[in-house]
Amino acid sequence: ESLVVSASGVAGEIRCLTNPREIDLNAISASVSVWHGGSDPLSPLSNLLAELEELEFDLRVFENHGCTILYQYWEDVLQALSEHR
Repeated sequence: ESLVVSASGVAGEIRCLTNPREIDLNAISASVSVWHGGSDPLSPLSNLLAELEELEFDLRVFENHGCTILYQYWEDVLQALSEHR
């Protein structure tokens, strides 16, 4: 169903997952909060932690959720952003 209109979103995500990171995490000066679906089969928590090992960040893991946690928790994300100024 998600491919009916276009496959560009899926193709973009695959490119992101298979290409090496092009950002220097040491250049990030803002605080970082990571929200992760613990059951995401495309981006396991172990891969995420390995990728971000050089960065200090706040981590929230939602077990039994995949990559669509934003749809269920978007109000919480916005609330956290507004409190973090």
